[in-house]
Order: sequence, then structure tokens, then C-alpha cells
Amino acid sequence: MQAGSFPKSARACLKSSALDQGKSGRIAIIGAGATGAVCAREMKRRFPKSEVALYEKSGRSGGRMVSVALAGLRPLELGAAFVSSRHPRILRLARDLSCDLAPVAFKSDGVFARDRWLNAGAGATGQAMLAATLAALAPDYFAQPPKRACLDSLSQLKLGDRYLWRCTIDEVLRRHWPADAIYRARATHGCTSNFGAANALDTLLTAAWEGAPGQRFFRFVNGAEAFCRSVLEDGVRAGVDVRTHYELAAITRAPAGLRLVFKTPAGACALEADVVILALPRHGVADLAIAEDIAGSRFRRDLGAIVDVPAFKLFLAYNAPWWRARGFAKNAGEVSAVFTDLPLQQNYFENEGRVMLGVFADGDNARVWRRYVEGAPSSALAPKALLCAAQRALTRLYGDIPAPCAGVYASWRAGWHHWRAGVRSSEVRERLAQPNPDLPLFICGELLAEHAGWSESALDNAEDTIERASAWMASFKSQALASRSPLAPDGGASTRKVQS
Repeated sequence: MQAGSFPKSARACLKSSALDQGKSGRIAIIGAGATGAVCAREMKRRFPKSEVALYEKSGRSGGRMVSVALAGLRPLELGAAFVSSRHPRILRLARDLSCDLAPVAFKSDGVFARDRWLNAGAGATGQAMLAATLAALAPDYFAQPPKRACLDSLSQLKLGDRYLWRCTIDEVLRRHWPADAIYRARATHGCTSNFGAANALDTLLTAAWEGAPGQRFFRFVNGAEAFCRSVLEDGVRAGVDVRTHYELAAITRAPAGLRLVFKTPAGACALEADVVILALPRHGVADLAIAEDIAGSRFRRDLGAIVDVPAFKLFLAYNAPWWRARGFAKNAGEVSAVFTDLPLQQNYFENEGRVMLGVFADGDNARVWRRYVEGAPSSALAPKALLCAAQRALTRLYGDIPAPCAGVYASWRAGWHHWRAGVRSSEVRERLAQPNPDLPLFICGELLAEHAGWSESALDNAEDTIERASAWMASFKSQALASRSPLAPDGGASTRKVQS
């Protein structure tokens, strides 16, 4: 198994210092996932004379885009996997960077729940149930491409006497559907957290967005991680400096900017920047030591409104594709999907190759599999105990099948995020995007994306952050941060203005 690392051109830049004290226009991006790579590339394009540096605590780029090779087959996606025809930002980037895409035809090939196979037409699927629930609550949402006024009015929707955003999605579904129907729908949906304690309003809006009719799907021919690496390479060619094995530990004030304290293999080091963009998952931000006079007293509480959803993927390789004889993935380019209430949660079979996705689970189901890899790397070749456990579960669905000859897994502390019930996500998202309006610290990525779990929505959020950071650079480039007032004791932003 091989995971992508930084290109040679990026590694060559590591020798130079990106944020030497005393230089102007210093922009630091933390995290080399897709949003970090896009932010670094675009900020360098907009401010070519500024020094743009990207810091990554690991030795690879890609974040939650992880593509690996197993048994000499095409890249397997342990993280983000598919692109939709409704994802214009990713499609545009892929075209500009000559990252080839191949079409994928999804086919639902069965539901196994309560120890039996269910008829394909027996009840609503999870996606259909969520869409029907939103349609019942807000008919105008589907009457036309929703206008901004319609979207804004959704925050006023109520379930009885409670606003929808105060309710869990489970409460809303139980008000509209019988328990058996909800159970089946949950078993036919790829995200069990969409049927639990998540914020009802955000869950329904994301489900409608991701399940919009008429979509076509694609995969990156060379893997999603190669796509992310191409974005980063393009930034490096423009002059972005990349630092691997730099783990950000703390952010403090500095006389002429923000001071970043890193842990590195050589020990701790401190650098200064004029603009800082955190392109990290929620737990990556929460683990940082950030003083209250920088982020405010509400910062930790706002981060707590976002919930990490653990996820687990396990690909299994066989000597021969036994599923073809069972009628799965008959046609070229086809992906057959099977859903189950077992901890396996999802199986994907493909027409080409001899590898299947044996486990794709989230939430409590993901925790079932994580115990087999405790203390092991977050992604690696599957240990024997994990292979045996997966084989036992698969035989409950498919009977007598061959044992896998190898496997590769990824265990994600936060595969994606969801919002807690009782939270107006739009308000929290706005506060976290720039925790202190008087300081150039910005946060972006999937944790603040309007539609959780999707790279396209994460890049949409990154675009908003780029605009905010660019406006700061244009307005405050020549101002010293020391002249600005800190946050007020109660966390409210200082009202003192700095003239540009």
C-alpha cells in the first residue's frame, strides 16, 4: 500500500524560510487537505508578492482524500471518493489541472435488514424519506431552484411549537413516519447520523442537496489524492512554500502579526504571519491552544456545536470477483451498492477488478471496526483479526463466499461533521469563520461547510474564506496588529476601527 506524499517540487521548497520575521505579506495556511491546498494556491495567485506557506503535520498531502494501491489495482479511495455533475468547483479545478475523471453508474442492488433481504420497493429509502420530509415541511423548496428568500425562511420552520433547528432529525422523522419505515430508511442510507441526534434543519437541507435528481457521478482516474496533490503542485509552481511535519500547537499575538508555535521533529519553533488560515477538521482546531483574547470566550462553545462523525472504510481483495456470479455489477463502469443494518453498513461491488468495499460505516458502526485497529495507523493494511471479522459479517449476507486475501482500511476520527440540535448553524458558521473581526485568523473547510461531508461544499467554504482573507490583506496590509484592541472580556469584538 502506498499513500501519496508531497511532490519533489514541494519538498525542495522546504529548505527556504517562508515566514521570516520582519517581512510583509506573510500568509500561513495550516493543513494540506483539499481546502488548504486551494487556499494556498489562490492566495498566492492573488498576492504574488506575498509569502504564502502551507504547514502540514504529516508527511503527505490530501487530508481526507486518501488513495491507495492494493494488489496492483487502480487507486482505492479511503476517503472522499466521488464527484457529482453538480460540483462545479471540483469539476473546474479538475479540468484546469488536467485531472481525468471517469463516469460511474451507481445501482442499488439490495437491502439486508433484520436478517433478511428486503424487496427493493418495500418502503422509502433513506434519501427519499429525508427529501419527502423536507417537502412536507417546506413545499416551496422543491417548487423551483430555491431562492435565497426561501432558504432564509427555512430557519423559521417549526415542528409544533419548536423551531426545526432546535429539533433532532430523529424527532422530526418520528413525527412524520412510522418506526418500521424509519428503521428501513436508516438501513438504506449511507450516513446513520442522518437519523439520530443531528440538527434536523441542516440534515434535511444537506440531504436535499446531495440527493438532487439528474446527477451524474465520476471518480478521479488517478485517485482523489492525486487531484489534491495537483492543486498543491500548481501552488508550489507559483511560489507556495510547503512545510511537512509541522504540527501547529498554539497561536498567540505578536507585535506585527500572529505568532504560530509548531512542534517539529527538530523541536518546537515559532514563526509569525500576517494572515493565518486554519484548514483543519474540528478536532484539529479544538486541540490548538488559542488565547481567549484572540478567539473570544464563545469560541470553544461554538466549536462544541459541531460534532465529529467517526467513519471507517475497509476494502477487501479476492483472488477472483465472486460477486459477478451473484449478479452484482454486471455492466462496465457499474457500481452495485448493498445496504444493511449490520455494522458493515454499505458494500460496493464493481464490474472491473477483484476488490470490493466491504465496510463503509459511520457513528456507532464505525466504532465496532475501530477496535480491531486500536493503536495502529489510521490507514494501513488490514490485520488478520479485522479481515476475519469482516468475513463473518459478509457471510451473514451472502452465504458461503471466499475469504479475502488482503485488505486495506482507513479509520477516521472525523470522516465528516454534523451540527448539534438547538444551534443556528449559519450564525455559528459566521462567528467561527473569523473568530475575532479585529484579527486575521480565519477557519475554513468541511467543518464549516453548508453541506457536511462533501468536498464541493468544503471548497465553497474555502472560497468564502479566500474572499475574507483577501479583503483583510487589501484593507489592513500596512497596519500593525498591535494597534488593534483585543476582544472585550465577554467575547464581543472591539468596536474600535482601524482606517485603511
